[in-house]
Amino acid sequence: MPAPVSIKGGTIPISIPAPVSGKGGTIPLAMASPAVPVTGVPPAPPPPASRNAGGLMRMRDRPPTPSQRVTRAARDAAGRVGGGGRVRGVLLAMVALLLVAGGVFALQVMRETPPPTPEPVAPTATATATATAAPTASSAAPRTVDGKDAAAWREAIKDAVTTKEHARGIAALLALAEIDPGAMNDRDIRTAAASALVGAEFERSVREGSAAPSPDAGVAPALDAGAAALPVDRAWAVVAERLGPTGLDLLFEVARARAGTKAAARASALLRGPELAPRVSADMLVALDLATATCEGKKAYFARAASEGGARTLAELSAMRNAKCGRRQTACCFQNDKSLIAALEQLRKRLGK
Repeated sequence: MPAPVSIKGGTIPISIPAPVSGKGGTIPLAMASPAVPVTGVPPAPPPPASRNAGGLMRMRDRPPTPSQRVTRAARDAAGRVGGGGRVRGVLLAMVALLLVAGGVFALQVMRETPPPTPEPVAPTATATATATAAPTASSAAPRTVDGKDAAAWREAIKDAVTTKEHARGIAALLALAEIDPGAMNDRDIRTAAASALVGAEFERSVREGSAAPSPDAGVAPALDAGAAALPVDRAWAVVAERLGPTGLDLLFEVARARAGTKAAARASALLRGPELAPRVSADMLVALDLATATCEGKKAYFARAASEGGARTLAELSAMRNAKCGRRQTACCFQNDKSLIAALEQLRKRLGK
């Protein structure tokens, strides 16, 4: 028998023919020698995965999808349930399968659905209304009375003072109170309005022969512009009711600067009346008392002037202190009056002036 063949690193099995004697001759038989491990030779790599003609892996060689794994798990769970629990296991498996499939489908839809495109914002109704209403307001014609605007009535009330047309001045006062009440803040317009009231009240008293109301009696005419028959009565009511603080200033000017006239008496009665009392300040009342009192009666208000007075009262006391006295010292001379000087010092200290 031939010896085994040796190779580098070990031996390999080989077939050795061995003669077998028999009748008529010998028959060669194939004998397999025992396998001898070969050392030093690296193991052969595993065979590549089988592929079809297109180069793709066969279905049995692909990894299972999530749904396939769930299906197999459900089938295995159903198989493990025996007897009467088989139906229950199948139902549970089907529910689990539906839940997983629904979650996968929803996730896929969320990934593939693009975000919504924001729609353009329409202009708001307020902006549209403002843009539409602006030209209307700006193009509106100025208010007029009898075809005249505020500027024309301003000139009219000034001209009425020069020409002494007091009825025309009262008409201008009423017109300005309606379309331009702020005009009374102008000192020239306010002085012209005071002149119109003084002149119109004098003309009416002469025409009717009525006596002026006494400020000491506290008699004030009724404040009802709508019910007043005469324009001058409407003017007094409008000044007192509708012009606010400016109207009070106008009444104070008439009462102080036109002392002794019927208009001054009516203005004083209005300022002291119950209807205007809540709006008239203590400073205005003290100054009014100092201005309208007699020379002998002014001293009675010095103490009140020091404790309640304001800017108006200070101006009134200063005017009395600086008034020039004649050669004869009369009761109206207060240049060196100690009580007046003391009241002035107290009032200035209280007002910080």
